[in-house]
Amino acid sequence: TDLTHYTDELREGAKGFDAGQSANMLLLPMALAALEQILEWGVPNIASTLERFTEEISQRAAEIPGVSVLPPEARSPHFCGLSYADGIDDTLVQALQSNGVYVSVRGSSLRISPHLYNDQNNIDRLFTVLESS
Repeated sequence: TDLTHYTDELREGAKGFDAGQSANMLLLPMALAALEQILEWGVPNIASTLERFTEEISQRAAEIPGVSVLPPEARSPHFCGLSYADGIDDTLVQALQSNGVYVSVRGSSLRISPHLYNDQNNIDRLFTVLESS
């Protein structure tokens, strides 16, 4: 009921940057298009495609000394974690960033979440950095 009661003032604290629970009608057509694309491709097809990436990443990472990977039955098809026995060195993080490899550092692990736009070149670039760091 307050959709038309606009204000130029931000809310206090971090809520000033929060878009949650705020109407943003511009996003609805984009969300609809994304959902239609997902339905067209099919969730099982998306999962299968991403699983091929995560399986290759996991197999190759397991060959790197000091890195461990969960077995396939303990992983999701769309991401994998590489655990580093000695933790993750800052130089590895810097090397990944400088080579345009985007992963998440989670404690002593790297979370790798390939997307449908990734390809073999991206995986090879990831391992060029991982194997040289």
